[in-house]
Amino acid sequence: MYLKLLTGKTSIGRDQTQNNWANFSSGWSFVRSTKKYLDEEIKRWVDRDVSEKDKNQGDLFVPNDDEEKEESTISTFDEEVVTYDLVDKPKHVSSLVEKLLEHDTLCFDTETSGTDPMKDTLVGISLSAVAGVAYYIPVNGEEGIEQEQAIKLVQPLFSNPGSLKIAHNYKFDYMILNRAGLEIEGPAFDTMIAAYLIDANQKLKMDALSEKYLNYQPIPIEELIGKGRKQKSLDQIPPEEVRVYACEDADITHRLYEILEKVLDKDELKYIAETLEFPLMEVLARMEMEGIRLDVDLLKEFSETLRQDLQELEQKIYDKAGTEFNINSPQQLGEVLFDKMGLPAGKKTKTGQYSTSESVLSKLEGKYEMPGLILEYRLYSKLRSTLCGGAPEVGKRRRRPYSH
Repeated sequence: MYLKLLTGKTSIGRDQTQNNWANFSSGWSFVRSTKKYLDEEIKRWVDRDVSEKDKNQGDLFVPNDDEEKEESTISTFDEEVVTYDLVDKPKHVSSLVEKLLEHDTLCFDTETSGTDPMKDTLVGISLSAVAGVAYYIPVNGEEGIEQEQAIKLVQPLFSNPGSLKIAHNYKFDYMILNRAGLEIEGPAFDTMIAAYLIDANQKLKMDALSEKYLNYQPIPIEELIGKGRKQKSLDQIPPEEVRVYACEDADITHRLYEILEKVLDKDELKYIAETLEFPLMEVLARMEMEGIRLDVDLLKEFSETLRQDLQELEQKIYDKAGTEFNINSPQQLGEVLFDKMGLPAGKKTKTGQYSTSESVLSKLEGKYEMPGLILEYRLYSKLRSTLCGGAPEVGKRRRRPYSH
């Protein structure tokens, strides 16, 4: 990303490295001034004088104070109103697949041994095509179906190009199932991304969306796996105990889809969701699984260039301050800037120290040279630690490390 922003390209030769870095350094003042302008504009927009009566107008998700508010009771799991079945025999899975192939939507969710889609294993698959009805297929383990057989049985469902594949955090489930040997075809719908498009400020976890849009509180994962030292992973819990939790995930996701799909259409967001956001999920998943090849030698060269620039900046800062100090220490920096050099100080932190945050220094850099040097020093330090820190070591172990 940094490379593309600096050069407009995704790859460059070694002979271009120094020139590109020089261009970036010379353009740094423009970047800072642009960011400062945008920050001020955003703050002006947020702080504009709006009366209390009109404060919430235009926000679909903030109740109007003039409307009568009625507290509603959040509903929870009720075995009497849903059908959540455990399907743990191959012949029953085959029958289920034939039944679900008749529907034009397929909502799915994976249960896994952990939260890393590139390391953890598949524990089970939950499926739903109708609200209130879901099925859980345990995979591996003593009481589950062998993974290779389970994937082969459900593959026709996921290969059906005519059905819409629905999931919450689709990319995670896609990666888990792909690593297990299952291929997914046809259009996709991610309720998490849909919710983000509708309101980027709302909480995007399924539980939060369920309470907001369905007035329903799903079963917390802690009820199943516990907390702290006694916490278990899902592969340590019998499938029958996982059944309700897993089925509920697929069922709630399907219900959210039915609502969010209509909101996307109403807000004229459906086109961008279907043509850009949803197709991009698979692209990003495959990129992460494929990994990114690192040129370790080039990163080392870049790191050395940054080290030299940092040394030069460090000396400039010392010369300007008239003393050497720890630039990375907020306390020492504050004392140098505001006590020794006499720059106008802002409010102190709760610990009694001067604040040397980016916002404070940005306000001062237009009148004083030192704050600008500090901001530049911090940028180069950040670049060196993030781009050139652990990446070369990872590259030694695996030439195409994955990202997540």
